[in-house]
Amino acid sequence: MEQIIRIIVTRCDDRGHRVSLSEGPKVAHYFRFSLQCRVPIPKRFTVDIAERFRAAALSYIGDGRTSFALHGKPDLPDMQHQHAFYLPMAMDTFQPGMLTDLHVWCPCGFAREEVDVLLRVRRLRWGSGRYPANPVLVAMAMDPPPGVSVATGSRKLVSRVWRSATPFVPPLHFYRGSRDSPKIKANALPEKQLVECIRRVGVDAAVRVKRLQPSATAAHELITSVAVPPMPAWDVVRVPERESHTEVFQDAVETDAHRNSSDQSGRTRARRVGFLLEMEFETPVGLPLPPYGHSAHFGLGLFVPAAEG
Repeated sequence: MEQIIRIIVTRCDDRGHRVSLSEGPKVAHYFRFSLQCRVPIPKRFTVDIAERFRAAALSYIGDGRTSFALHGKPDLPDMQHQHAFYLPMAMDTFQPGMLTDLHVWCPCGFAREEVDVLLRVRRLRWGSGRYPANPVLVAMAMDPPPGVSVATGSRKLVSRVWRSATPFVPPLHFYRGSRDSPKIKANALPEKQLVECIRRVGVDAAVRVKRLQPSATAAHELITSVAVPPMPAWDVVRVPERESHTEVFQDAVETDAHRNSSDQSGRTRARRVGFLLEMEFETPVGLPLPPYGHSAHFGLGLFVPAAEG
C-alpha cells in the first residue's frame, strides 16, 4: 500500500507540477466534526454538506498541488475507495433525523498537510446559505472511537444486521427509459447490486437483503426563534401502478446525489433513485467500508449496525 501511495504522490501532472500533498507519514485516518448551526440540518442535505466540506478543503490547496486522499480519482485500480469518505450523520437522539456530525474517514490516511487543510474549513453554507453550519473538531484519530457507528474494517465493529442510515443508490442504472415506462434489467436489481458491492470488498458471507419502508421526518419543536417546517428526509418515488414494474420501485426514494466531473448535463443537482435496505447475515460480520453504491464517498449508502430486539 505504501509503495502504491508513493507512486501516486511523486507523479507529475500535465503541467509539470509535482504532486506532493500526500507525502510523509500518515497522522490520522479519522475525524469527527460537530456541525454547529442555528437550525437543525435535515438528512436530505447529506450530499450537500459532504460536497461543500470537501470543496472548502480543496480550496485551501495551492495551485499545482493535489491530494489523492482528498481529491480521489485514483490512477491505479488498487486504490479504489482508498480516498476520503465524507459522512454526515445524525448522532443526537434529541434531534432524530437531523444531521449533527460530519465524520471524515480515509483508508489510506492523511498526511500532516492534509490535516492542516481539513482543519481550515470553518463554514458550510448548505441549502439556501442563510444559516451556515460551522464544523468544529471533536475527534482526530487513527480509527473511529467506540460508540461511533462508522464501519471501517480495521476495528471490531460487527453486527449480524446492518441497516441503511441513508439510501443505497445502485451504481448501475437498473432500468431503461423513464419511471413511467421503464424496461427493468433483472440482473441489475438494487438488492443484487448491493450484494455485488459487498462481495467486491471481500464480504463473502451469506446475506439476505430486504427493503425498508421510508418514513417521513416529523416536525421538530425548536427552542429558537427560527421556525423550520417539517421536511421529509427523502422524496418518495411515485410510479404508475402497473404490475410489470410497481414491485421494482416499491419503497424507493429519490435523493440528491454527487455529480461526477464527467457529467455534462445542465441540471444543477443530480437526482437518483435509492432504497433503504437491511442486510441480515447468519453470524455477525464486519464491513470493510461504511457506505456503498453511487455517491458513497458523499454520505449515501451508509450502513450502521441495527439493534436487534
